[in-house]
Amino acid sequence: MADDQDLLKSFGRVMLIEDDLVDRMTCQRLLRRLGLAEELICFADAEAALLGMETDGGFEADVVFLDINMPRMNGLEFLQEIHKSEKVQFSGVVAVMVSTDLTAELQMKFEEIQYVKAFIRKPMTADELAAVSTEIEGRI
Repeated sequence: MADDQDLLKSFGRVMLIEDDLVDRMTCQRLLRRLGLAEELICFADAEAALLGMETDGGFEADVVFLDINMPRMNGLEFLQEIHKSEKVQFSGVVAVMVSTDLTAELQMKFEEIQYVKAFIRKPMTADELAAVSTEIEGRI
């Protein structure tokens, strides 16, 4: 992995939406250590992320790492709200869905959404992030 790290392409501007503090800190640390984020903004829930994106001058991400299972608004609901929003330009954004219990049925549901390009199981590892970087390289 250490030799491959130099070959990884940055995701660019990254948004992380993750309600679990430990998972959020782990992902932040890995993204920074691997040099995969030029800019990084984190939200502890999808509602805060949506509000942040809808405000004037909101953060425009290239890649969004989105936890599937969150209280109040889950990952699917977030993507549905983004799609309906007139204030957020989300076209061209790559969504990477993150979950501890990623079933084939759930994955199929998300694959129907145009923004979703990859999936990662928690706890996230450097190897998984590297694989996602390679997988979505041409889509950013």
